[in-house]
Order: sequence, then structure tokens, then C-alpha cells
Amino acid sequence: MTLAFAFNIIACVSCAFALIPLAWMLPMTFSLNDKIKNKEPISVGFKVCNLIFVSLISGIFLLVGDENE
Repeated sequence: MTLAFAFNIIACVSCAFALIPLAWMLPMTFSLNDKIKNKEPISVGFKVCNLIFVSLISGIFLLVGDENE
């Protein structure tokens, strides 16, 4: 899960020049960080949205990764 968060940060930094995509990438990245810190379950819908809108690699890590990490 931490690796997926790291790839979200990389995607946000690489897409910093485009403000409109960054408008939904940042809240999703912060929400993922909060869920990881609080050990809350991450829904499949959030994982798929992360896959589509933020980063393909981090979305795959979230879908395949163990929820108990």
C-alpha cells in the first residue's frame, strides 16, 4: 500500500503542469494516505478510480496488494 502511495506522489509531481487532472489526483492521494495511516479498508471502487484517474501502476498495486499490510 505504501508503494502505491509513492507512485501516486510520482504521478502527481509528473502531472503538476496540468491543473485540471491534478484537481482530482491530489484529493485521491491524500485520501489514500489517510486510509493507510488509519488502517481503514480501501474499497474496490476507490482502487479502480485510482487505477483510471491517478496512476496505472499504483492502481494495480492496490488491486493486487494485501489489504492487511
